[in-house]
Amino acid sequence: MFNKLLEWVESIKDDEPPSLRFGRSLKYFSNHQVPLSQFLTDGRVPIDNGMVERLHVRAALTRRKFLFAGSERGAQSAAVMFSLLGSCALCGIDPVEYLATVMPILARGVIEKDVIDLLPRSCPL
Repeated sequence: MFNKLLEWVESIKDDEPPSLRFGRSLKYFSNHQVPLSQFLTDGRVPIDNGMVERLHVRAALTRRKFLFAGSERGAQSAAVMFSLLGSCALCGIDPVEYLATVMPILARGVIEKDVIDLLPRSCPL
């Protein structure tokens, strides 16, 4: 099916003006056929990137709020928290439960090599 779609795109792409959205879409598909077909050979790759797009929407909506973080360090801290909570969402973890579990451990002190075990993808919740 994908190969048939690719053949069709290749057969009509030169007839569509690149100034039109459809022409640009055909060119994009033709130029990116390998990455666009990765889901066919690796079952771990989702057919769409809707989940990532939703995370980007959250980032875009909060970007202006980072202007009022008080300092560059405050903005960096907010960005780290935003990233951690986004990772919780991707892993299906309740962010409140995650923070309630991880924060006391961090407060006691953790060596750098053990931090990876506290990331949402590794945290046993």
